[in-house]
Amino acid sequence: MNQGWIKLHRKLLDHPKSNDSDFMNLWITFLLLATHTPYRSNFGGKIITLKPGEFITSRGSLSKQTGIQESKVERIIKCLKTEQQIEQQKSNRSRLISVVNWGSYQENEQPNEQPVNNQRTTDEQPVNTNKNIKKEKKVKNEIINSDFESFRSVFPGVKNGYETEWKNFKKKYKSEFKEILPKLLPALNKEIEHKQFLAEIDAFCPSWKGLSTWLNKRCWEQELPKVEKPKSQIQHLQDDFMQELANQQKETNGTEQRNSNRNLRTIGYNPYIARKKN
Repeated sequence: MNQGWIKLHRKLLDHPKSNDSDFMNLWITFLLLATHTPYRSNFGGKIITLKPGEFITSRGSLSKQTGIQESKVERIIKCLKTEQQIEQQKSNRSRLISVVNWGSYQENEQPNEQPVNNQRTTDEQPVNTNKNIKKEKKVKNEIINSDFESFRSVFPGVKNGYETEWKNFKKKYKSEFKEILPKLLPALNKEIEHKQFLAEIDAFCPSWKGLSTWLNKRCWEQELPKVEKPKSQIQHLQDDFMQELANQQKETNGTEQRNSNRNLRTIGYNPYIARKKN
């Protein structure tokens, strides 16, 4: 992700906010964060394929990366959206930003010169075919690497370095690592949400394993225990009130029954004797 370069057009200087350093900083950050090749990532709990010019981030993350206050980050985003420079979709914890007209400024320029001879020789064709195959393999490898990198960037535990972890992961799961990769990020997001819920209800929350340990123990397959949210103080008061009401009702019914029997005995009627005669 942190490789390659981008193009900056001089038209950027014509923008009314070109003298606003925060505006320029954030816009260039958008261009740097935008992917240049398609790859799969998790957004809103679903695996999607990011297209060139798109990236997933959050207001807090942008603030940390640029040093701009979150409130101003939001204002600049709204400004860029109003100007139709970007489009965005929001989820609970992140947002998907698309740079409009990305291809117009960032795609490779096409050569203007026509080849002198359009007829390809027989010797050239295998060379071109091999180049295309290598290019396709390179794109596939970038997609695979980006899956692991997306997972690793979200992982909250201890990490030992991207190259080491990626190499060890492929070595341990030689025949199945391509099948495992799409499962990592969704499983990690579920565990993050589970631990956040435990923290909110002041329940015991196990500390995070290291990334290598998490992978070696196949934690993407673990079943997280179901935890119910404890009752609030208001709910406890409501339950106590209903129980007290039931007890009072039971006591009232018993008192009424005793009074009824007492009245019957007063007029000479004994329900016990009456039942015995019958």
